[in-house]
Amino acid sequence: MNCFFTLFLLIACISATFGSPVPEKLSQLEKRGITDESPIFKAEFYLNKYADLQQKIGNNKKALRNHFEKYGMAEARQGSILFNVQYYDLANPDIRAAFGNDYKQYYNHFLKYGMKEGRQSSEVFNVHYYKEKYADLKKAFGNDLKKYYYHFMEYGMKEGRQACLAFNVQAYMEYNPDLRRAFGGDLEKYYEHWINFGLNEGRRAVYV
Repeated sequence: MNCFFTLFLLIACISATFGSPVPEKLSQLEKRGITDESPIFKAEFYLNKYADLQQKIGNNKKALRNHFEKYGMAEARQGSILFNVQYYDLANPDIRAAFGNDYKQYYNHFLKYGMKEGRQSSEVFNVHYYKEKYADLKKAFGNDLKKYYYHFMEYGMKEGRQACLAFNVQAYMEYNPDLRRAFGGDLEKYYEHWINFGLNEGRRAVYV
């Protein structure tokens, strides 16, 4: 797929709410802290995305989480499939105006406000698209947008659900046999691959 067309689809996915007031800066993450089940961090994803962490830290979940909290957020690193701080920055100019390059505040904003407001936070997930596409989820969650983010993170990817116009995991599997050989039926790996490699490689990710 043409990269410019892919970018067009990604922009089409953006449906952030710009009318709501931007909150004051947050002094810390939500009191529950970062765990491997957080929407902004998953140790395996973080490790796989960054070669320097593979060399320096390896598969030590506690050390990876500590690095993310101490350095990763300030460096605008991506810690999960669901949240890409650079994408969040691009999609939400009101937040950019409020926080500038203080990237840790973007993670804070997403956890406390962004999900509730239905802001788009990554290339593969648009909460409004997800809500309207799946009647079972809409019946279960109604207008509680935060629950759709958690569903996608915990169940949606494993079930192969489509969460934006630009990426269909079934199409990605079908058009990329090398990935099928590598990942088999581990569907979450396809979402991860598209974010980390496939998008930049111009791999086909939707049916045409």
